[in-house]
Amino acid sequence: LANLGVRVSNLEKKVGNIYWTGDAKMMYTQNAGKTTPDTYKGRIRLNVKGQVNDDTYVQGRIVTNMYFKDADKDDGNTTMDRLFVNHNFGDKTSVVLGRQSLTVFGGLQYDDAFDGAKVAYNDGKLDAYAAFGQMNAGTDEEKNTDVGFGGLGYDFGVAKLNAAYFNFAGNKAKANLGYDEIWGANLVVPVQNFSAFGEYWDSNADKADSAWQAGLGYNTLDLAKPGSFALNVAYNKVGANAYLGGSTYDAIDFIDGIAADKTLKFWNVFGDVVLQKNVTLHGEYAWDIDNTKEGYDDNAWTLSLNYNF
Repeated sequence: LANLGVRVSNLEKKVGNIYWTGDAKMMYTQNAGKTTPDTYKGRIRLNVKGQVNDDTYVQGRIVTNMYFKDADKDDGNTTMDRLFVNHNFGDKTSVVLGRQSLTVFGGLQYDDAFDGAKVAYNDGKLDAYAAFGQMNAGTDEEKNTDVGFGGLGYDFGVAKLNAAYFNFAGNKAKANLGYDEIWGANLVVPVQNFSAFGEYWDSNADKADSAWQAGLGYNTLDLAKPGSFALNVAYNKVGANAYLGGSTYDAIDFIDGIAADKTLKFWNVFGDVVLQKNVTLHGEYAWDIDNTKEGYDDNAWTLSLNYNF
């Protein structure tokens, strides 16, 4: 009995070290390109977290995509697109090493993965971070260029202000990219469940144009409360030479294809509603898209069902 008790105790400790969470999505998108077929795809992501000790954990994410209407894209591959180690130093400072998620502000500019090291500090009001490595998102040139970046934010209560700066290293970085510095700022002013938000980005490109977004939102979203929802509407202006590489908005992935020659302007509305506990319906619609090339419509939209577990 004593030996059995020891074995059960060890098993409980081992099981408690591993945690699984995940999400799944079924999404339909009506693209802006007149000859671009609509897309209908599914995605599942599984997060596994191993608690090494009280201050350190290892985390990975397994992902696969299925394209129901485009067999050429559906390679059936399952990959681990995140793998990192997180060390906590107290309850305010952390260091993350490996391939980790990188979402800057709301994800308009960068919203994918970063390979490298990042140190962060957060005391509930002040948020600061610095990192060095390579982007897993962005342009092909950015993915192969070292980058150092940092950010600083503060919650004033009546408003939340954040700023970020990216510097791509190497003597040939600007020649290859057209820029080697990008900076931006984000402001959110909450009023109960409402908010006003704005974001601005610029670079040191020789023919630099800025990109910015301004909008209003309402949010009562709670995955445990069916009927709760979030709804936002925004106006966007992207200069011809501006870089806008985030993947936040599924309906407007066509931006890089149609903003090459002059300023791109459009409105978009996006939001979520909880249908059942941990089940949400997500929708996006972009319209009045100015500067569409020949063969593009002036609107695009997407709907998706999302499941969290």
